[in-house]
Amino acid sequence: MRGLRLSKPNKRKEQEKAELRLENIQFQKILKVSLLMGIVIVSGFIIYYIWYFNFSQEEDYVGFGILNHRKEAEDYPTVAYVNQEIQFYITVEWKASALSDDFTFKVRVYRGDNETELSSDGSQNAEHLYSTDKETLKPNEEWESDELSVSFPQNGTNKIIIVELWEYTDSEREFYDILWLRLTIIS
Repeated sequence: MRGLRLSKPNKRKEQEKAELRLENIQFQKILKVSLLMGIVIVSGFIIYYIWYFNFSQEEDYVGFGILNHRKEAEDYPTVAYVNQEIQFYITVEWKASALSDDFTFKVRVYRGDNETELSSDGSQNAEHLYSTDKETLKPNEEWESDELSVSFPQNGTNKIIIVELWEYTDSEREFYDILWLRLTIIS
């Protein structure tokens, strides 16, 4: 007997096994490539999230400013006459992420002179003229006052228009910032 001959059904089974092995190897390659692509994509999202939220975002801040009578942040008056109305506007902007709380505030306007003390806690020895209503800004909103005016009844140097920003949180009021313009008043 010379060796056994494989019958056609056995040959067919061997051929099917070889095709299955080849398909299995191809499937494993596709699976490895898909997993690698998934890891790269997920890593990209993680890196983007870390970079975007930790490095590219500015801190929340409040912009607070005085604008002149033309609504510009320049050319403020430095000299005025006794009882001359000095017009200006106040702006407040709340730059924050959408997840931040609202910013509630009030603006207080004072008139001061040489005796007035200005500090990071507010002003002292100044005459309170008026306050705005309580305003609330959502993140990335801006507020601008109506036209405000202040006059000085006496001449002198170092007369001051003072604007204070007060923040309101729950039931508390807290000093936030101060701005001022110094003037010489002549008759």
